[in-house]
Amino acid sequence: MLGFRYFSEREAEILYKRVVIDDPSKAQSKRSVSWSELRSALTNWRLIPHVIFTIAALAPSSTLSSYAPSLVNSMGFERLESNAMVSVGAWLLIPINLLWGFTADKTRVRGPWVFLGLFIFWGFNLGNYLLIDAGRNARFAMLTLSTAFSFPWHPVNGAWVSANAKSAGERSITMAILIMAANCSGIVGKQLFREEDAPKYRNGWAVITGLTTAAAACGIWANVQYYILNKRKLNRTGLSYQY
Repeated sequence: MLGFRYFSEREAEILYKRVVIDDPSKAQSKRSVSWSELRSALTNWRLIPHVIFTIAALAPSSTLSSYAPSLVNSMGFERLESNAMVSVGAWLLIPINLLWGFTADKTRVRGPWVFLGLFIFWGFNLGNYLLIDAGRNARFAMLTLSTAFSFPWHPVNGAWVSANAKSAGERSITMAILIMAANCSGIVGKQLFREEDAPKYRNGWAVITGLTTAAAACGIWANVQYYILNKRKLNRTGLSYQY
């Protein structure tokens, strides 16, 4: 627009070719989505585990971000102190998110890292349920770890779904479905901690443990389906194809 170019024409051409080699579907220049792409995305049963574990795992994540100060306050900490203590898990989540994305790119696989994130989140939520009657320090530590590992798998899951789309149009619809699933998780999350269940929220933690168990199971399902359907083969350097 202002006549300034960071890359020369030759460099821009090289970058474009590298992007197309990495994902040939990005070479498609059309801006509209065809009916066949819409039908293919809406009838793609491979998305089922992604939708399920997105809703099941992000629902606890959303409720933790909303109710964490109240949870810490119910443990016996002062209200102002609780607000400050909750930020510890949120700050830890930032480098963990970056690490998850970097490692997934470095290893050139997505699925195993999505499952690992879901499994760790399940483990810490199970810990929250088992430590309901424990001391406040142990409960706070477990809540902090749950917050810190609440959704590093989510961005990697988006990249995983995108990499398995057959075309740019199908990718757009698929990502829209994933975003809608994430939005639905917020509706579910608001129902997990109820006033009548306070202050320890025993039923809430039981439901969260059940949801994350289902999410981890669907993470296994998604990994197995892509491993079989995409015919991934192991060699000495790891997976021969990116998925």
